[in-house]
Amino acid sequence: FAQTIITNDSIALQEVTITSQARVEQAIDGDLYIPEKLQKQHSANGVELLKAMNYPGLEIDLLTKSISHTSGMVQLRINNVVSSINDLQSIDASLVKSIRFIAMPGLKYGKDVGLVINVRCKRGDIGTSAAITTMNALTTGYNDVSSWGKLTTQNSEWGLTYNFRQNSNEDVVTKTKQNYSDSSLPQNIEKNGRYNKCNFTSHNATLSYNFVSTDTKHVFDIKITGLHLGFPRRELIENTISDGIASTSITYNKSKENMPSVKLYYACDIDSVNSISAYWTGAYVSNKYDRGFVSDDITSIYHVDGKKHTMHGELNYSRSLRNGTFDVGLHYDASTTKNEYTDNTLSSYAMHNDEQFLYAERQINNKRAQWKVGVGGNRQHFSNDGYSYTFWSIKPYLTFRFAFNDKLTMRYRFIRESYSPSLTDLTNYARRDDVYEVTVGNSELKPYNENQNELRVG
Repeated sequence: FAQTIITNDSIALQEVTITSQARVEQAIDGDLYIPEKLQKQHSANGVELLKAMNYPGLEIDLLTKSISHTSGMVQLRINNVVSSINDLQSIDASLVKSIRFIAMPGLKYGKDVGLVINVRCKRGDIGTSAAITTMNALTTGYNDVSSWGKLTTQNSEWGLTYNFRQNSNEDVVTKTKQNYSDSSLPQNIEKNGRYNKCNFTSHNATLSYNFVSTDTKHVFDIKITGLHLGFPRRELIENTISDGIASTSITYNKSKENMPSVKLYYACDIDSVNSISAYWTGAYVSNKYDRGFVSDDITSIYHVDGKKHTMHGELNYSRSLRNGTFDVGLHYDASTTKNEYTDNTLSSYAMHNDEQFLYAERQINNKRAQWKVGVGGNRQHFSNDGYSYTFWSIKPYLTFRFAFNDKLTMRYRFIRESYSPSLTDLTNYARRDDVYEVTVGNSELKPYNENQNELRVG
């Protein structure tokens, strides 16, 4: 079931007003936007076209290369394949057929996803294409250079994208007020800080290959990415007044992170009503991090050498029914993390965790009301320096949509999520935050469930 709404948008061009009609189709879990020709003509790439849709609550920050939404984390997909904003920027806006905003994602999309954006594109012309885009600030330290090249044949497309960013946030200031009830500590603390020497640099390169069979029943996609980022040095200088006594402190850190990763995707339409898809991604993260806190009375400096291996896999099956759909799938996650802390001594902490999630969902469509009901079984296991724990949970899911009329719709969503502590949360290593605060992990923390309810009317 889908409900089509036509909205009018006016675009002024050199004293001539051109009215375009943006078509929106409403469904149980979100909206399908069909971009008009005029919108495509005034967008250089897929990112600009997405921004032109003006989807409520969506924020696209070209400076930080990020997409956010008021409902939570955004998952970006291109032709159902999990993708990045750099991938979308390498797509010509004229190739975009539709943009689906899934405002109430089901169990198949994973945990903590508040919005799924699935951009449907057609294949470009056979041959080669390339482009370079730059964003440079004249008065502040900001540089962003993106380039991409593609080789397209009848069924395949090779691609290479590269992005370089360098920026500084030296003009950022902070103001903090704290109040302690402990009589042994100052009762009122005010901090005024300014960042200094804050040059951030990143290099991101991706080699991709995409294949679509002639009958479009088979799709294969692979992406190999190399990411390097870090701060050569970043300082926060704070002037502190504690119960009328002034002091100065410096918190500095420098970091260097490297992350190679691989993503594989395969989808197959078995027949007109049955389809399967598989997705796997693996990454290795190496991070070297120095942090120091220096004040009149305290000097705390330590180094962290962290390494992490992680993988995620999905296997999903979908069947179209007369009045809806049925989905079932299995998700698997595993990671191994090791952090070494060096100050006066060497301390090492390691953790392994894995998670399996089996789910089933049923969507039912009627003229005015639609339901999506699902349930999943979740197993989480983690071990940390000889201590291990296994956590089982049942995760029910419900989405309900009711259309009062052509302009007023109500959506309700309930889902239960499970959360596990990170290695930092579990690590019994004291990290100095400031003169009065020290953060220490707790090795006995355990996973927990959280029930989430969401109601939207509009």
